[in-house]
Amino acid sequence: GASAGDGVLSDAALPNLALAARLNDRIHVGLTVNAPFGFETIYNNDSAIRYHALETDLKTIAATPMVAIALSPFASIGGGVRIQYLDLGVSAAIDAAGIVTASQLGSFLPGTADVFVDVQADDVAIGFVGGFQIQPASFLTLGASYTSKIEHELNGVANFDLAGSVPGQALAGIAGLFQNGPASAAFITPASLQFGAEIEVSDRLSVLASVVYTRWAAFENVTIEFDNPAQPTEVLTQNWRNTVAFALGAEYDLSPRTTLRAGFMIDETPVRDEFASPRIPDSDRTWLTAGVSHEISNRLSLDFAAAVIFLDERPINLSGAQLENLTRGDLQATANATAYIASMKLRYAFR
Repeated sequence: GASAGDGVLSDAALPNLALAARLNDRIHVGLTVNAPFGFETIYNNDSAIRYHALETDLKTIAATPMVAIALSPFASIGGGVRIQYLDLGVSAAIDAAGIVTASQLGSFLPGTADVFVDVQADDVAIGFVGGFQIQPASFLTLGASYTSKIEHELNGVANFDLAGSVPGQALAGIAGLFQNGPASAAFITPASLQFGAEIEVSDRLSVLASVVYTRWAAFENVTIEFDNPAQPTEVLTQNWRNTVAFALGAEYDLSPRTTLRAGFMIDETPVRDEFASPRIPDSDRTWLTAGVSHEISNRLSLDFAAAVIFLDERPINLSGAQLENLTRGDLQATANATAYIASMKLRYAFR
């Protein structure tokens, strides 16, 4: 198959909504809706990578109702329930010709008559968030928050495309493989612990810093099980590691109504070199960001922001000797990527 390709990462639009209301001088309630996790990678059907991955598409939407309580003028706590919807789609090619030949059920040239499989599954699960904020000095604000892991039990359907694959049709008839039907998988999104600080250097300038620790080690694999007992379980080993991200930024009030922002972040990848996969060819990232906020009126303000994310080169070295790769084969590849983010936010106060 083709040994190179561009456009592996797709464009995406991410929603972000927040509402807040004051019940009294001490208690506020709120709701956020956002997409905390997501990615998509796509490879062509004739790619040399096709037995390891064609399309991988993960989308999440989380709604989090919350309540915050002011313990004093200088300290507050808050928490909420996260209701998260997760939708996962994975597809790949299966070398039916190679399997038939290796099983001595016929003689075909491997790689010439693929079966294409597509699995779509989703689930809704619940977690929680909690945090606090304190102001130990007039110029210093500190905060921390915790987001729990969420365990999803995904249920969906597997579809096999046998058109044009004579060996695939033979395996379906002889061994009962490649039958469309229900499929399921477990998927975990990680817990994370966030710390933040803001220092007011002057009436106009503030410096901000944050540290985020994410427990990605909970994401060990994606195991897709088929209701068809003849269809082998599909295993996608991840064995990710926990990560730390460090960010530093600044805000400068250009005028009473306009604020400028800039910052950078060093963001570790959870992907271990020995398990790096074309499905998630992630690597260590460096973020550069800039933004501006402007108050249009006493009630309405507008924010713009942009970011460039530089990803380190990602080598991929998967062995066909691994049990899960026996029908996929070896894969040696290198991935390079740069990501660009543009965002706009409107804020309106109903007071």
